[in-house]
Amino acid sequence: GVLLWEKGEGSPVVRGKAVEHFMMAVKLDPQNGDAFRYLGHYYAHDSPAPLRALKCYQRAVFLNPDDSSAGEAVCDMLDKEGKESLVFAVCHEASEKSARAFWAFRQLGYLQAHQKKWSDAIQNLQHAIRGFPECADLWETLGLSYQRMGMLTAALKVMLNNLLLLAPLVT
Repeated sequence: GVLLWEKGEGSPVVRGKAVEHFMMAVKLDPQNGDAFRYLGHYYAHDSPAPLRALKCYQRAVFLNPDDSSAGEAVCDMLDKEGKESLVFAVCHEASEKSARAFWAFRQLGYLQAHQKKWSDAIQNLQHAIRGFPECADLWETLGLSYQRMGMLTAALKVMLNNLLLLAPLVT
């Protein structure tokens, strides 16, 4: 299925064949999170069926909380519908299941910073940075959170690190 999927980009017929393989994979092994992710991609982009896509992505994340592709996709879909509380629930559940669900910690950190829950945001952003150490947005949000908590030295260090990420020194 994966080979057909990758070769079939731009070809609905080949992508359709790939989907048939993913459907068989799901029937043979309902614990196959990767197949659910690809089905989610298909229903989200190739055969627009947003509700089916959402269900497939949710199942993929339930089976494998480390799946950043499915996790970010489900969060994007829920966010577009204005369902911030559901985004929080999905990310919280994934982060509870796996310490390697860095996408979930990142999303939680951004949500909590947006809600001005600075202390919680700091914890989740710090965890997310372990998975995305070169993500400037994470560092910037962490620095802002430290600043709002009155932790100015920590904020300064984080902002300096962020500047170095954005414009490395030439030696």
